Amino acid sequence: MRVPALAVALATAACAQTLPSLSIPWASVPESPEALTVPPGCTCLDLDQSPCTRFDCTCTCDLTAGSCDANCCCDAECPAEATASARAADTCLPEGPSSLAVLTCVEVGEASQLAAINTKARMFLVDAANRGLEGVVCVAVDNSPYAGSFLSDPGLPGAAVFSRTDVAADPTFVESAEVRALASLRTATAAVAPGLYLPGQPVLAARASGSSLSSSGGGVLRLPGPALGGGCADAVVALAQQPGKWSCSQPAPVTAAQCAALTPAARLGTLRVAALPTAPVSDPASALWLAPNATSLFEISASTGAATNATAATTAAILVAPQAGDTSVAGRAGTFAAEGGGTGTCSCEGVLVGYDAAIASDGQGKLTKVTFDVRVATLTGLPCSAGAATGNASAAAGAAFSLAGSVAYTASAEASSAVTTSLELNNIVARSRSGNPGYVAGSPVQAGVLTSDPTPGSSKTAVLAATDGLQLVGPGSGGACAVTGGAAASGPASTKSVRFGEDVVVGCSLSLTPAELEALCTAAGAASLPGVVLGLAGGLTHVGMMGNADPLRSTHWLAISETQPSASPTWDAASLTCQGMLVGFEVRLLAAPVGEAANPQRKIIAAATRYITGDLTAASAAGATAFALTSSVSFASLGASGLDRFIPPPPSVIALPHDLFYPFQINDIALAAAPAQSSPAGAMLAVAAAVLLLAAPRAAQQ
Repeated sequence: MRVPALAVALATAACAQTLPSLSIPWASVPESPEALTVPPGCTCLDLDQSPCTRFDCTCTCDLTAGSCDANCCCDAECPAEATASARAADTCLPEGPSSLAVLTCVEVGEASQLAAINTKARMFLVDAANRGLEGVVCVAVDNSPYAGSFLSDPGLPGAAVFSRTDVAADPTFVESAEVRALASLRTATAAVAPGLYLPGQPVLAARASGSSLSSSGGGVLRLPGPALGGGCADAVVALAQQPGKWSCSQPAPVTAAQCAALTPAARLGTLRVAALPTAPVSDPASALWLAPNATSLFEISASTGAATNATAATTAAILVAPQAGDTSVAGRAGTFAAEGGGTGTCSCEGVLVGYDAAIASDGQGKLTKVTFDVRVATLTGLPCSAGAATGNASAAAGAAFSLAGSVAYTASAEASSAVTTSLELNNIVARSRSGNPGYVAGSPVQAGVLTSDPTPGSSKTAVLAATDGLQLVGPGSGGACAVTGGAAASGPASTKSVRFGEDVVVGCSLSLTPAELEALCTAAGAASLPGVVLGLAGGLTHVGMMGNADPLRSTHWLAISETQPSASPTWDAASLTCQGMLVGFEVRLLAAPVGEAANPQRKIIAAATRYITGDLTAASAAGATAFALTSSVSFASLGASGLDRFIPPPPSVIALPHDLFYPFQINDIALAAAPAQSSPAGAMLAVAAAVLLLAAPRAAQQ
């Protein structure tokens, strides 16, 4: 079977895109990662079961690996004082399923041996200090043998599952009561403790004008990005701890005023970001207002696309108003001048064409630093009056240019150094999670590329996770399909992030003459045709099964199955039609709830791509016809296949005295820290060991 030439060009061009990704510390990657038997952040309640389907997830609010989530009182990365303060204020976020345990506390003097003796089934120690209780020791006892109803795990059925009748094509993702409570409590907590940023809360900002501040844009941080009605504007609202990436088509300037408004200093330099939601607009000198700094500056050549790294001095000056006598790109930014030769065109220097924002926090809800990596270019051939220095407002708009931006959140150096990281804690790679463990609706779908360790002789593999998760290639400038190669080569394509549970479709327009359409249809001369950038961006190969998938453990990720077109296209010269031609690309994701029925965790169990085919007909024998091509993602849901009521076995068959092994001391404090899950066989083994120990002295006397 012959694959359509357009499909080949599509795959090659899309894979050539580079996406911002998390780095891989190969020294921390395990040689042979274990299979995903229990989701990270959960505890298996049935040790005799593998893979475990009866698991308990008790810290669903921990959505940031490597730093503290404000008001998430079960987050081990939070300082003890922050957790104690949140508990005392009763502003802790929901952590998981409700506990049936009864809490009992006694004074420390009376409880010095409490952890070493009198332990019994389902009794465990409680961290009293983190509950705002001082000078006491607390234990919790769960008197109910019932551990919950658990959903059957459907496993990983593969791409063939999409043809099953029990797969819902248009699902409604209903979150658990805990997740809904999490969203409502975040809002309530913001009102109770307005001094901290919570994940998902809009970052506040103002604009500096001289020595004063103005609360423009509704008082929130709005970054340059896609506007609702098209084009670019300061429209993207930055949300705390939620990274993003976008691009838009910005109309080129035709006047000096428009040129000056497109510089980094005008668009980014006047921003002042509130370190805390309580930053006063009336006090511009307050330390709670953060002025952004530029950490890098690249000047992009309009003719070759080459990037030139600016000096440190020029980089530092790019976000402030141009200074007299400065001949660097920072000093020339916003300069609008007529081009020579009487062409009636002008140029605009130092235009912002790209930026990457990085917002650091202390891990407790306070922002500490705002920086930008900046990219600028000089636009040429702009329509204006010949020789005019100010431009011509009535001139036809010039060709639009692409503006790309992103925002990422990091922990400050102080906050990062105080966090204990390990493979078990799933936080060696600092990142935003899309759930802990199951996906939360509206969060980015975790995605990346399976990568091998470049160290000679190493067999390690890990996933190079995309910072913004699964992304589709969007249109290029003006809505046209971005293409590579040949005379039709265009600028970079935009990208569209995929959110869990949200179907998305992006499209672009491809103009082809009848001869070009025929060549694509019959594969004649395909090598000379441009490659269409469509489908998955960056050649992504895997998606995270859970929202907290660890990039260092490849077993946490699911390969995206690829399906090629099932038939070859045919050309009908009489009607100028290519029948069965590639017209779209679809990614299908199947999710299922797993874990406890009262606290279901959404897991992606199947991922597959397929090509969509259709008929393309040229409008006339002369001229080009615009054809619409699409990329899409659709979610499907697999209903729960059954419930399993689980009552774990008792920790022992008979009660044993605490001094059975005297004079040997058994350190059971660690065992008391969590409900024991011993089997009857284990208890019998302990009894047998005790009998042997008691019989040994008598044997020695004989």
